Amino acid sequence: SVSVTASVSVDGHMDVSRRGLLYSTSAHPDLENTTPIECAAGVGDFTEEITGLSASTKYYVRAFAVVGSEVIYSNERSFITPDANGVVNLSSAGTANSYVITNVGTYIFDATVKGNSNETIGTPTTVEVVWETLNISDSVTEGAVISSVSLEDGFVKFSTPDNFTEGNALIAVRDVTESIIWSWHIWAVKFDPEGDAQIYQSGA
Repeated sequence: SVSVTASVSVDGHMDVSRRGLLYSTSAHPDLENTTPIECAAGVGDFTEEITGLSASTKYYVRAFAVVGSEVIYSNERSFITPDANGVVNLSSAGTANSYVITNVGTYIFDATVKGNSNETIGTPTTVEVVWETLNISDSVTEGAVISSVSLEDGFVKFSTPDNFTEGNALIAVRDVTESIIWSWHIWAVKFDPEGDAQIYQSGA
């Protein structure tokens, strides 16, 4: 299950007749296409638990409020549920050159293809953290962003320290000649860049 907290505030004396959460495996869940998790009407903070989620699945969630005759939606957030062992597959929705993590945990991603393409990289034999940086100017100690990394069945597997630290890391795999054959950027943040992103008129 996932616990989600949201807050509703309105200007003036308009009533909030309904409020709650919407979640789906499709982006932009709304009241027309999604069964809501309803909570008590009114303004202020509320927390709801989302249960019955499928493992290793990307979900989209946003809060809603009905004010007068208008439905208002919050910014959208997304998350990927872990598998039965508590491991999150970052590449389950597609491979990439860069992955965002927002919580303490253990993660895997496909280490056999070149980022967001279908081109294979060859046969990786070893993996390492090449560098780490923080989101502040302080010097970084080894393991501050990524505490461990391994190569398992064609996947890179890494964990964060228990004290989640915002920052960046570069993970690379080497072949039998010890040459780096591909690398991936890991961005650790405490917010959802997808939910907070600027959407332009073009849709970008």
